[in-house]
Amino acid sequence: MKQASAQAPDGENMTWYWVTLTIGIVFFALVAFPFFLLLAAGLAPAITALFVDTEQGKPRVHTLVALNLAGSAPYFGELIAHGGTLAATCAILSNVYAWFAMYGAAAVGFGLLWLGPHVAAVWLDFLSRTEAARLRHRQEALTAEWGRTLARDAAEPPPT
Repeated sequence: MKQASAQAPDGENMTWYWVTLTIGIVFFALVAFPFFLLLAAGLAPAITALFVDTEQGKPRVHTLVALNLAGSAPYFGELIAHGGTLAATCAILSNVYAWFAMYGAAAVGFGLLWLGPHVAAVWLDFLSRTEAARLRHRQEALTAEWGRTLARDAAEPPPT
């Protein structure tokens, strides 16, 4: 029996994945076209990122899809409240504030992805400087307790 692994699936499995996904999308488009239309329009930034991102596992796409769905979700509720008709979908898609909410959420996602590494770098720099200052203070305390000769002996290379 073949065990599941964390490795990427082979080409045959990926082919079946894409075939199954395509059939599912076509089925969803035929059965619930107004929802499909709203989903396709609202998640366009995330769908674009899906095809552009080449990183293994696509973690950036996960962030964008989550925030893009958060911006689009209220309009799915509005579509359901108005009967799920194509006219209701057109009314939502003709609302500039709906576009602003859906694409604004995606823009927040892109902003987080751009800003995250910079914030992490600043935080790690702060932590390293704080640790260096703490170690310097401890070194000064030990030097005061044991004297300068010990510090000088430790700084000299050992005899060869």
